[in-house]
Amino acid sequence: MKTRPFKYSSASYVNLSKNQQHQFAQGHALRIYNSNSIYSFIPKNACSTMRVSLAIANGCIADTDKLDELDFNWIHNNNDTFRAD
Repeated sequence: MKTRPFKYSSASYVNLSKNQQHQFAQGHALRIYNSNSIYSFIPKNACSTMRVSLAIANGCIADTDKLDELDFNWIHNNNDTFRAD
């Protein structure tokens, strides 16, 4: 597996669990299970559309032509479901 070192690790020696910048980035990085990948998003910049697509890709809500409102709203109550840890 390819190594992916942190780009700015020398800028802070604080434990990552206490590093606010890292915690923000981690909180906005989500997993796509089937492709073994992670994507990051900017809150309020089409993030609902991206999170719906992610929930469909990860099999949590149905992929239909007419997405049920309850399925769409599911993402707002489950923001941490696919968080990269």
